[in-house]
Amino acid sequence: MNDRQLEMIDFARKLHSDTESGVNYFETESDETLGDAITRHLRLVTAGLHEAEYKLLASFAMMQSTLCSIVPVIQLLGDSGSGKSQMLLAIELLSGQEPIAGGSTGASLKNHINLIRWVDPTVMTYEKNCLLLVDNTNSDTFDSNDCLAAFLNGYNRKTDRQFISNGKGENIEFRTFCPKLFTSVWQIESKELLRRTLVIKTRKTKDLQNTLELDAINWSVPAAEIRNFWEQPSNWHEFAATRKQLQASQKPRHSKEYWTLLRDLLATGVTTGVWHDIESAISEVADWLDISTKKRIQIVDSVIIEAIEQYCGKKRNDWGVLSSIINLDIPPKIIKQGIDSAVSDGILERPKLATVQECLKSLNFKPFRDESDKFVYRFIGENK
Repeated sequence: MNDRQLEMIDFARKLHSDTESGVNYFETESDETLGDAITRHLRLVTAGLHEAEYKLLASFAMMQSTLCSIVPVIQLLGDSGSGKSQMLLAIELLSGQEPIAGGSTGASLKNHINLIRWVDPTVMTYEKNCLLLVDNTNSDTFDSNDCLAAFLNGYNRKTDRQFISNGKGENIEFRTFCPKLFTSVWQIESKELLRRTLVIKTRKTKDLQNTLELDAINWSVPAAEIRNFWEQPSNWHEFAATRKQLQASQKPRHSKEYWTLLRDLLATGVTTGVWHDIESAISEVADWLDISTKKRIQIVDSVIIEAIEQYCGKKRNDWGVLSSIINLDIPPKIIKQGIDSAVSDGILERPKLATVQECLKSLNFKPFRDESDKFVYRFIGENK
């Protein structure tokens, strides 16, 4: 009887940990880089994210913490059913790092980091590659100073050392540096934590119906490819050279603090081929930062302006001149198409009608019936 129970336990363990039963989606075109393939795998199981967000998450899944010195915290923020946990579990399967529950205490969180980071946590001499994945953090998770400190100080290798008294007059040492990703349904309240965090919003979209289940994919193949890639010393040197070039490169817009926080993540992406060169990485991420750091009303405003510019063939500064010649009338479907496209691309969540009308009013467009009695938005210049 005992033998049969042990055999079933062994079988069950293999059954629950088997990542080879699904279809191998790795073998594709010969010109596809490792980064291209990993980004594509994330798209297979999730939907609704911006293109740059998929690339940032693919780079995160391949980060080698032992090579990094500054790493961002990533928050996957979204309602239940928006795919945030699916993304976290996909990164788990690619990286081999098991997630922990969001309700973990500060002490257990720090113990876990020590465990996944060091070959021997009691000595802390030989370091392993690690990612911290935390699923479903609570609204009060960072009310604990221990949890908050692990995230605030653990983004920088030079500031990650913390000590906690064991109650016996002795201090227990923790080293909390490692890339961290957590999922939640609430906004970050700590401004200091927000400064260290890339917030990626997951969205409920009908396209989620077309994604694959995690166990439909053979994850062992891409995971092995990532390991093999980083076993090559030439790729270590490539990462170091890319990191140095990123440090020296001119960055458009945004603060130096943002680009310092992103440096090792982007170096990982460029080295693995998520981005094919430094310039495209900087440009694409700068555009994404423009969107992610704007207020929602500003994003809607930008989308509407672009839709109108494409429709009338004139930039915003020229609308006044154009309206002095002809009536600048915009059919509602043009606004809707622009918003639909932005929602589909993951640039924004679908705005309320009142928000759209408020934006149009601020751009000096008013509801109007044209000569054919069709409803349009007509540009009324400030002097009209």
